[in-house]
Order: sequence, then structure tokens, then C-alpha cells
Amino acid sequence: MSATNLRQIRPQLTYGSKQDGVAAVEFAVVAMLFFLIVFGIIEFCRAMYMYNTLAEVTRHAAAAAANISFNDKDGLDLARRRAVLDEDNGNLPFGSPITYRNVHIDYMYLPPKAFALQIIAAGSLPTCPVKNRVNCMSDPNGTSCIRAVQARICKEDSGSETCTPVDYESLIPLIKLPLLLPTSPTIVTAETLGYKTGDVPCS
Repeated sequence: MSATNLRQIRPQLTYGSKQDGVAAVEFAVVAMLFFLIVFGIIEFCRAMYMYNTLAEVTRHAAAAAANISFNDKDGLDLARRRAVLDEDNGNLPFGSPITYRNVHIDYMYLPPKAFALQIIAAGSLPTCPVKNRVNCMSDPNGTSCIRAVQARICKEDSGSETCTPVDYESLIPLIKLPLLLPTSPTIVTAETLGYKTGDVPCS
């Protein structure tokens, strides 16, 4: 091969290698944007799933608690576990960090001449379901007459008066969404609260 031919080939090889490097950089940038969009869509869909599912969780928990004694801790825990769709472990599927412990159940009374239910303080709860029926018959608007049951999604250390929303936890660590999960309050009418015909009145 002549020297003239070599001089003609070398610039073409150099030009081709430069183009390969540019293509690699372009691919890296485009791929990064593509995966960012894909992961963002996945995270957005999961956030919508959480918002919708938590409303169903509180609805099921409140409906169950309306027929369970407020003194039956095991029964209420089981209702919470079933509400988050995981009776064994009590964790909401694809819903970290929500567990059954985040499902708070409150009991409510209706003050006289009021249009809004109020949460009954723990110290004012009746001693048993029979006592609640007696209290409601004697004073339907008393602070010891459970008229409704409320379920909410709160942080574990929240009190009955304050329900602190749970921070949204991203499924993909690279995507951070500054969201607070909804408390999704559900209020239902108190039904049996565990009362059975023939139960003996308590003190």
C-alpha cells in the first residue's frame, strides 16, 4: 500500500473513533432521561395507588371496629391487619411504610346541639359494650356514649386528638416525592361494638 493511501485512511479512522465517543455520551444522556421518566411514572402510579388504597383500608377498619368491643385489643388488631390486606404480617402490600399500626381507631360522641361528632377521650370511654348501651339510653349526647367509630391513617405515635400524616416513602430511592399520605378518615355509625344479647352489665 502506498504512503498516499495511508494518509487518506488515517483521518477517516480518527474521525470514526470521535463519532463513537459522541454517540456513547448521547446514549448515556438519553438513557438517563428515559429511565428517569419511566421511574417517575412508576412512582406517580404508586402514589395514586396509595391514595386510593388507604381510603379502602380505613373504610374496612371502621366497619369492622363498629362491631368489635373497644376493649378487645386482639380483635381490633386483627381487624387492622385484615384492613391492610395482610393478616399475617400486617404490612400494606406495595405500601411501605404503612402497617396495621398506622390504622388508628377512635370512638366518637355527638354533643348536644352540635352538628359535628367529637372524639371521646380515652378516660371517658365506657367500661364495656353493655355500659355503653346503658349510657346511650340515659344520655344519648353524653361523652360516654359511643355514637360513631372513626378510622384514620396516622403515624404510630399520634394521639387521638392529633393525627399526624405519614410521610410518603418512595419505591425507588432515586425519586423523592415530597408528599404526605392522606389520613383518609372514615366515620361509620357504631353498631354492636361487641355487645351480645345476654351480656352481663359491668361496673
